[in-house]
Amino acid sequence: MNQCVFNSSDRGRSAAPLRSAQRTTFSDPLVLELGGQLPSVTVTYETYGTLNATRDNAVLVCHAISGDSHVARHDDHDALGWWDILVGPGRPIVISFSSDWLFPPEQSRQIVDALIAANRPVTYCNVDASGGHDSFLLEEKLSIHGGLIQAFTAQVDDTGPARAPDQSVPRAQLIKPTNIFHGHRLDYDIVLPLIPPAASVLDLGCGDGVLLSHLRERGHRDLVGVELDEESLLACVDQGLDVVQHNLEQGLSPFAAGQFDVVVLSQTLQSIMDTEGIVEEMLRVGHSCIVSFPNFAYHKLRKMLCEEGRSPKAGGVCQFDWYNTPHRRFPSIADVEEFCARKAIRVQQKLYLDSETRRRITDAPNRNADMAIFVLRS
Repeated sequence: MNQCVFNSSDRGRSAAPLRSAQRTTFSDPLVLELGGQLPSVTVTYETYGTLNATRDNAVLVCHAISGDSHVARHDDHDALGWWDILVGPGRPIVISFSSDWLFPPEQSRQIVDALIAANRPVTYCNVDASGGHDSFLLEEKLSIHGGLIQAFTAQVDDTGPARAPDQSVPRAQLIKPTNIFHGHRLDYDIVLPLIPPAASVLDLGCGDGVLLSHLRERGHRDLVGVELDEESLLACVDQGLDVVQHNLEQGLSPFAAGQFDVVVLSQTLQSIMDTEGIVEEMLRVGHSCIVSFPNFAYHKLRKMLCEEGRSPKAGGVCQFDWYNTPHRRFPSIADVEEFCARKAIRVQQKLYLDSETRRRITDAPNRNADMAIFVLRS
């Protein structure tokens, strides 16, 4: 059989001596859990990069006894490692499993937070799986963690260009609060010109990465997405975007003050419980913030509630029924203006849209617009 069934790093490996391997011997006996004892232990290891002065920038990659120390090449002339496609410079992906008891997600999150604090690129997903430490061996959620690895290694190996998402068929648009339009996202057309050229951008609730993809095409380089949904995160990785799985209700503590030029919260404000908290965090992390939200004082919604006695529903951004809406807050444009005034938040710019007719609104926006876009500064 000439055709290779499995394509992996091991295909190019050999039994040749490892030129970078180091060894250390622990002479004290090692007591085993079942009562046995090893008189001494010799550990073979390899180091990559440079240890800093405080000795706190090291990451331990610990493999089973069947492995060896050569996880990745040290340079182009070195032999292939057993995980060359995943370990090394330019390979910032971290995957954990929610039920992993041996390497709990909190430990992975520490690595992610350290990379974020150092302003280094990273992608992270905590896969919701029930198989414990062996979740990566099971078919449950294989489409997620396997898809992440497949998409990530394709980007690293440069096996093909990053694919831009198809806006004509949004993924699960009826259930995701960040995908609320039929077809093309009208608010992105308005948001894009508000972002200065080459600005660093943090996109909160980035969905399938449509906005980030457009920004990258425009020449932006420092782009980070935050998303909770696993499928949406996978779509971002498939395009080569850096995205971190994170619950916005927990704030933005991993990010430093003023870390980004612009922070975007597009059609997500109304689905967050801690509205005050997330706006304060956005203003801390970004020099300016762009927030788009539906206006629940839109005239069609008023008519349904006041004249028909029914829960408001309309086209465009207000298309949901009362029983499947992702909305938790129901602000009007006037409400958000009052909120900003109370919090001493400067509103640099306001834009109003009717997403159903796809046109700008200038007359009586609190009545005639179903969506608003505010540019905020502290």
